[in-house]
Amino acid sequence: MPQKLIRLFPIILIIVYVITLAADDERDMFLDAKKKCLTQEWREAINLMEEFLEKYPGSRHADDAKFWIGYCQEKIPGRLGDAFFTYEALVRGFPESPWVNDALVHQIGLAEQFVRDGKEQYRRFLSEQLQSAQSDISNRAAISLGKIGDPQVLPMLEKMKNDADLGPMAVRLSEILKQLPAEEKEPADTSERDLRLVYKRDLEKLSKPVKPEEPPEREGILWFNTQRYEQYRSMLRKDNDWSKHELEQFAMWHILDGDKFEEYRHLTNEFDRKEWRRKFWKALDPTPTTEVNELKEEFDRRVTYSRAHFSDYWNYTNFRYLPDQHLREGWYHAPWDARGELYIKYGEPDTRSVYGWHTEEWIYYRYGVDFIVKQYMTNIYGNAINAGSMTRMMHSEAGFPYPSDYQVYYPWMSAEQQETLDWNTWNTYLDANFVYKNEIRYEHNYGGEPINDFKMAVTPQTDRLLIKYSFPAEEFKLLSVENRFRVTYTEHITILDEDLKEIYHNEIERDIRDIPDEDYDIEQQSTIGLKPGNYRISIRLKDLHSSKIGIYSQNIDFTKR
Repeated sequence: MPQKLIRLFPIILIIVYVITLAADDERDMFLDAKKKCLTQEWREAINLMEEFLEKYPGSRHADDAKFWIGYCQEKIPGRLGDAFFTYEALVRGFPESPWVNDALVHQIGLAEQFVRDGKEQYRRFLSEQLQSAQSDISNRAAISLGKIGDPQVLPMLEKMKNDADLGPMAVRLSEILKQLPAEEKEPADTSERDLRLVYKRDLEKLSKPVKPEEPPEREGILWFNTQRYEQYRSMLRKDNDWSKHELEQFAMWHILDGDKFEEYRHLTNEFDRKEWRRKFWKALDPTPTTEVNELKEEFDRRVTYSRAHFSDYWNYTNFRYLPDQHLREGWYHAPWDARGELYIKYGEPDTRSVYGWHTEEWIYYRYGVDFIVKQYMTNIYGNAINAGSMTRMMHSEAGFPYPSDYQVYYPWMSAEQQETLDWNTWNTYLDANFVYKNEIRYEHNYGGEPINDFKMAVTPQTDRLLIKYSFPAEEFKLLSVENRFRVTYTEHITILDEDLKEIYHNEIERDIRDIPDEDYDIEQQSTIGLKPGNYRISIRLKDLHSSKIGIYSQNIDFTKR
């Protein structure tokens, strides 16, 4: 190595070291600002990002910083206009950035909201995005224009029906736009004025804090009939001080039909409400011969879980349109979003994954369906829960019968309008059987195999009931005893009166000997003295030497002897 180069070597090392330190400082400063975003310290994050851009204007993280400044501005009340301009600067200043599409998606969402707020000039921005070479951008612009009732996108929405992400919403919007009165289909006047001047003129107005509004009267198209919507709206709160009773009542709204819920919520006496709930859950008890009601315990667990995991606020934008749908601080809102609705009705999904911007996919293999569900908003207007790819694949073929209960799919429609719908689509199937069906599904683990061939007969006699049951001996494990067989099992019999209160309970162990072969039928009977009335009789059998178990219930009218 030449002597001159040897003398310069320490200087070269120092230069490399200094460059490395500078690179480390640049990276650390950006990461510190990014951490502020993740901890939702929006203003601090903006200050650090702007300081970062001023210090390192040529940084490879400059486009990232621009995007996150816009994102944080969206979170701060009154700064939506600033966010729109920040995204615009990113799009124009970094046209090759991978953040451009994300910025345009955010601009589309903001422009849609501005139009809802009466600023029709932003409709032109949405129309411009329809010409984007990126199908994701043009499709999202079409969805936004469709949601604000612009008929120009109807042909485009029709072409989007098979889109994996936006297809379900495109189908719904197409149906709605086709049914709007002719006068509502006329596009609003759009000015040819320079949009940049218009945007700047509106900045001052957009920067003013928006006062939370009262829940609106019926606004837009409801996906629930008036009774269900009014029930929902009456339970909303502005604050977050939900009582246990309020949470339970909201959860009951998801699993009860309108009339049944109306009956429940008009009970003003605490004793009456408690008694109503006891009877309701007792009728659904999967193990009526025990003191534990596993379904009621699961319901309570689901309510607690939904409240804890699906109740975060999202102050994304002003949301003047249908504000009673969104979980936003200071606005009337539900205790959980659409994910909580699904969780209360169907429990933990088999698979849950991120699907898109504030969107998740929930798959229930046990039910053969999946949901594309939005975060931070409820499904009261039918736009937060859609069919996923598995549902589309499994239920896309024609040939479904026309079930009468599908009539609840679009309760806001007239019978004539419902007749025109295609009832053989995957969206219709999902909505009619899951999304708008008031129910709670629960598969209890009985810890054993069922007894398959069980027969029970209850015969009223003068002042008593004769209960007989039988089943093949081979259902239980046969114990060999001197060329004969034997089975031992426990028998539980429980009787509830018409108020579903327990009036009889008996538990015995039966030892059946001298069974000749597997084809032998085991038969037993019990006679129980009862007054005339209506009863629910439950029998539970459990083999003591295998996992076989059976629980059987039957209602009996003992008033007609």
